[in-house]
Amino acid sequence: MSVYLSFRRKGFTLIELLVVIAIIAILIGLLLPAVQKVREAAARMQSGNNLKQIGLAVHTYHDAQNGMPRVNESNAIATWDAARGGYTSSRSLSSSLNTFVLILPYLEQQALFDQYKAGTGATVDLKMFQDPSDATIGQTTSIGLSSYWPGLAYDYYYVQTPYAFRSTSGVWSSSTTITTYSGGANNGQQIGGTTKHRLISQIFADGASNTLLVGERPAFCGSTSAAWRSVQGPSQQYISQTSGITETGPLGFRSGVTNLTCSTLFNSYYMTTRSGPVQIVLGDGSVRGINANLSTVIARNLFNPADGNVVNLD
Repeated sequence: MSVYLSFRRKGFTLIELLVVIAIIAILIGLLLPAVQKVREAAARMQSGNNLKQIGLAVHTYHDAQNGMPRVNESNAIATWDAARGGYTSSRSLSSSLNTFVLILPYLEQQALFDQYKAGTGATVDLKMFQDPSDATIGQTTSIGLSSYWPGLAYDYYYVQTPYAFRSTSGVWSSSTTITTYSGGANNGQQIGGTTKHRLISQIFADGASNTLLVGERPAFCGSTSAAWRSVQGPSQQYISQTSGITETGPLGFRSGVTNLTCSTLFNSYYMTTRSGPVQIVLGDGSVRGINANLSTVIARNLFNPADGNVVNLD
C-alpha cells in the first residue's frame, strides 16, 4: 500500500498581515511618547546640572576674588610713545567681559578666559551654557548661544505712589575698567578697577536662597540671538504698583514657548521651550523648578535680593 503525504506551505493571509501591521503601529504609537518623555527628562536633568555648575562657579569665584562676579569688566592698554613724550589713548584689549566670561576659569576654561581677556578669543559654543531641550538652538546660524540669563544686574525700582521710589542693587558686583600701562615711567602699572567686589553678605539681604541667580531662557527668539559672551542681567526693571502690577521687566516665568511666542516675551520673562517648570539656580547654589503660573508678586520678590521678602517656592 502506498502512502502519499502532501505538504502545503502556509503563509499569512492579507487580513492577518494587516492585523499585524496595525498592532505594530499601535505599539509604536504607545512607545514614542514614552521615549519623548525620557528624552525630555534627560534634557531637563542636563540643564539643571548646567545651572548647578554655573552656580558653583559663581561661588568659587566669590571665594577666590572675595566677592561676586562683576556685571562686566573691561581691560585696556596705554602704550608709551617716546616721540610724543606721552601715552597713547588707552586701547581696548577685549570687549566687555560679562559675568559668564569671568567665571570661565572656575568652569575649567582658564585658557579660553585668558584669550578673551587678551582680546584674541573667538566666540565658541559651550555646552554648559546651552539647554539640550532648547528648541530654538539650531534655528539660527549664530555661534555661542546661551540658554541661560543672569539675574538682576543694576538697580531695581518700583513705584508705590506717583513720586515714591525704592531701589536696591542687583546680584552682581559693579562693572569696572582696568587700564595697563606699557613702557614709560608707569610701565606695568594698572589704573582703574578700584570698584570693589560685593560680598554675598552685602547683596543677599533676604538670604541667598530667596534670590534668583541665573535662569533658563531660549537662546533664539524671533530674530534675536543671545550669546553667552554678551548676555547681562536685566537692568533697571520697573514695576508700577499704582494700579495693580504692570509688567515691564522680567517678572514671570513661561514654559512651552515657541520661537515666535518667546519673541514677544523676550525682554520680560525667564522661559523654556519644553513643558513643565522653568529651572533656575538660586543664590545659595540650589537648582529649583519654578511653576510657570507663579504669581508676579512672588516673582518680583525672587528677582530682588534685598526687598525684605522671603520667598516660598514650595
